[in-house]
Amino acid sequence: MTTAKIHLHWALRMVFLVVGLTLPALALFGFTRDPNAGTEVFANISFAVGAAISLAFACAYHQVEVVPDALTLRYFPVYRKTIPHSEISFYSFSDQPVSPMRYGGTGLQLSRGGLALTNRKGYVLRLELITGHKYTIAFRDRAESAQLQNLLQEKTRHVPQLP
Repeated sequence: MTTAKIHLHWALRMVFLVVGLTLPALALFGFTRDPNAGTEVFANISFAVGAAISLAFACAYHQVEVVPDALTLRYFPVYRKTIPHSEISFYSFSDQPVSPMRYGGTGLQLSRGGLALTNRKGYVLRLELITGHKYTIAFRDRAESAQLQNLLQEKTRHVPQLP
């Protein structure tokens, strides 16, 4: 089973797109003025890198894939983690939609010992591994969350669910 791609909110994606498309235009303008100036070359390279990062985040999404022996968390284009079912010590699902702000904001959120993939408000899966690492993943669709919960119950019979 592979879940639907959960993209950032459309308004945030538009900001990244506008920035990502504006920065190359500014860099091109800088190259046409005086390509021999050292500071302008550095600025143009910075604009190009900024544009690439902005466009990458405009296309960002998170997704979960469950295969017979593992769970794969993906935050395109920067993160991918495969977790064997045997490494999951606890898991829980939320019954009500949860705001990403509860986990530090929208997007890929890193914290000490944890990671949250929360592009949108939604139903949350929380995982804790035997290593102590914690993962939080938001799903937009309640039915998809329930289907994932059933799959995890089937694959990880040894694992207690958190309340």
